[in-house]
Amino acid sequence: MGKNILIEREDGEIIMADYLHAEKSQKEKNSPLVIMVHGFPKLQKENDIFRILVKTVHDLGLSCLQFDFTKSVNVKAEEDKFTLKSAKQDIETILAWAENNNYTKVAFIAEGLGAPITFMSLPENAVFTILFWPAFDLKYVRDEQFNIKAHKKALEENGFFNLNGALIGNDLLDELQDTDITPYLKEAHTPTLALHGMKDEVIPIAHLDIARKDLIVPRLMITSFDDGKHGLIQSNHRKTIVQQITEFIDKYKDFAPESEDEISV
Repeated sequence: MGKNILIEREDGEIIMADYLHAEKSQKEKNSPLVIMVHGFPKLQKENDIFRILVKTVHDLGLSCLQFDFTKSVNVKAEEDKFTLKSAKQDIETILAWAENNNYTKVAFIAEGLGAPITFMSLPENAVFTILFWPAFDLKYVRDEQFNIKAHKKALEENGFFNLNGALIGNDLLDELQDTDITPYLKEAHTPTLALHGMKDEVIPIAHLDIARKDLIVPRLMITSFDDGKHGLIQSNHRKTIVQQITEFIDKYKDFAPESEDEISV
């Protein structure tokens, strides 16, 4: 089990995190801190892939940090709602915490909307990224995943609506409409592994077409599961996921950028 910690942003917002330190990483000073970036809304606990990955990362001798985006959990109607801007501030605060705790390198495992948020804040000292069902089509997230047409009345009356316990506000919807993720993807520099289910009805696998087109990284590896649904919850999928991530991290935890790009699918 990790240690629960509180990390304060410059504006006083508190980020709740779980930090699992690996003794091996203390001996190997150049080992990256693996930062796990959940999507919004978060997966339900029973489907949370991060529960498995924490053990995988720790078994590989790396420290990891999970955190909740501010304004993403236990938010009240009268409070500010989750936004991409606030999420970016959270990532930047986590990176500052990592530097203050002597981590010279970081890596990311992100799911859903956490994937574009990660690339919007990707630091130079990031060595790899692992993505689960990345939500790169932000307009799709706004219009289809959040289904704003069905919530038009609530938006007009309140400025937000409740989507399975998560409060979706107008500020986030405007960001999803206006943000162009392409420049961030083209500037990315980390070897990247993306995993997605062909039968994902929440974030369709077509989102990976954006990765193939615009994610310009030294290595891009994509694994799709023919019968995979959102969350890749089947036991055989998760066994394959652990195997692939283990091999990927072993290969790229000490990665240094190369001059030529190579994309493999």
